[in-house]
Amino acid sequence: MRKELTIKQDDFWRLIKREQFLLFYFDARLRYRIPATTNEYVYVQVHCDDRTIGEHAEQYILSYVEPKHTKSISYPPSYKQVLCDDELLNRLMKEYLVHIEIEDKAQSHMLVFHSTTLTVLFLAIDDFRKAISNVLVSDKSIIMETETALESLTNNFEQHFTTVDEQDRRNEEIRQDNNDNQQQKQSGFPSYARQEPQLKIPFPGAESNAHETDITALIVPTKKKHNTIAPHNNNRPQASDINDNELVREMRQKLKGRNLRDVVIDGANIGRTYGDSEFSARGIKLAVDLFHSYGYPDSKIVVIVPAHYLSKDKEHIFPNLIHRKIVHKAFQQKIDDKNKRFYDDRLIVDVAVVRKGIILSNDFYRDLLADSGDAVRKTIRERLLCYRFIGDNLCLPNPVSEGGLPLDTFLSM
Repeated sequence: MRKELTIKQDDFWRLIKREQFLLFYFDARLRYRIPATTNEYVYVQVHCDDRTIGEHAEQYILSYVEPKHTKSISYPPSYKQVLCDDELLNRLMKEYLVHIEIEDKAQSHMLVFHSTTLTVLFLAIDDFRKAISNVLVSDKSIIMETETALESLTNNFEQHFTTVDEQDRRNEEIRQDNNDNQQQKQSGFPSYARQEPQLKIPFPGAESNAHETDITALIVPTKKKHNTIAPHNNNRPQASDINDNELVREMRQKLKGRNLRDVVIDGANIGRTYGDSEFSARGIKLAVDLFHSYGYPDSKIVVIVPAHYLSKDKEHIFPNLIHRKIVHKAFQQKIDDKNKRFYDDRLIVDVAVVRKGIILSNDFYRDLLADSGDAVRKTIRERLLCYRFIGDNLCLPNPVSEGGLPLDTFLSM
């Protein structure tokens, strides 16, 4: 039996309106039941012949009824027919599992993007920006306001991640202080009880373990080697045969005997995407394992990681990959007793240029496109490979872009 989603009754009646969309694009049907103890919630099950597509449908439902991140884009009313094209919006919702609403009021005209994951939200917005730019390339004057809004939403991923994380940390600190003050008022005396280290408690819109104390850090290690699993991976499947499937075997067979391109992996981008904005070295291991399953030797896989990320390897994955000369840290220089990190994106693209390889990343490297030579710009435009994580499965597009090359041709040209 598939897991049930617990949805508020008001949200459930909204969800009913999306049944036709779920049936048409995901071939998914909803079954629901009302609990006997309360009428406030409804239990919903998504039934689909394909389990993976069923999980996609569940993710879309969560983006619709319980989004963690929302971004609005204003648009000129005269361009509503183009910007609010049903085919385009439905494609984005299906591919990125986001929900897009059209708010058409007298004083404001907005497209509102909803998602449970910040990275996916910006990828969907960037795809939308590219699509409308191609359609409206002949007339830039009228859509200047929309273009400016889209650029501001898609350019600075790091800034948005930092802002969200800092705000969530402040909210959590305020909540903790309020709880402590409330306990003191109830008791009438200050509490001198020993404070236990805070455990990871997920709450909407936050991945807060970066500023929490892990309980295992206080345990005295024994002589027996003990591997600590990162908190955000507790719900991930740990199957060793994650790449033992027909698609991978078929790709390996197609690539057999071909001259494979080197793959340069953006380690920071992969790790943060897998960890949902919190870096996880396991995402890098899954990427390396996938290309090994395709038949790649170690010598054709390069992972570039900022030096300060090496200390975030809670599963001790990096030592083996460094020993095999797969993982390489980005340039770092010590100035005035402080570590100054060099620009790792530049190193990633330069290595891809030198080795005539492809880049695995969801970063579009716009700043490099603006101030680099032809070789760098050509590599970014023609040899950039995006990806998605569905659980522990690293999924690559095939073909690599709309109307583009098949994945096996792209990897072996």
